[in-house]
Amino acid sequence: MCGRFAVGDTRGEDWADWLGVDRDSSWPMPSWNVAPTRTVGIVGQGRRGRSVALARWGLVPHWWQKPLAEFRATTFNARSEEATEKPMFRDAWKRGRCLVPVIGYERAGEIAVEALASGRSVRAVLLEAGDLGPEEVDQLLSPEAMTKPREFG
Repeated sequence: MCGRFAVGDTRGEDWADWLGVDRDSSWPMPSWNVAPTRTVGIVGQGRRGRSVALARWGLVPHWWQKPLAEFRATTFNARSEEATEKPMFRDAWKRGRCLVPVIGYERAGEIAVEALASGRSVRAVLLEAGDLGPEEVDQLLSPEAMTKPREFG
């Protein structure tokens, strides 16, 4: 995953209902350029079910003992193929993961910028572009399409 991404209005009803969590007004404001080390909203699975929280974008390993300002590793970019084996990521991989609700990654920036600037959803922006029909957009934005592995050519 690339280092920067876009976050829409995650305080809205759509994402919270879809994920089965309560809305939280303390989440950061929408941004089309969320950089590593910034505070982001996450959804985690705990003993009491799903919950929302704030977190630093990037991994700080549990074994790091020095002040955070001294941490210089770029731990926001891990290849899923290697995360289970690399010393930096393997413990975190075993202990659990979280979901970061985003509307696009760095390369999808044009759509994210337009959606944030206009206050419209990514779906509305894609439909207005006219390249895809409603069924194609819905399939593209479905949870199944966003979470299944894709082949790269």
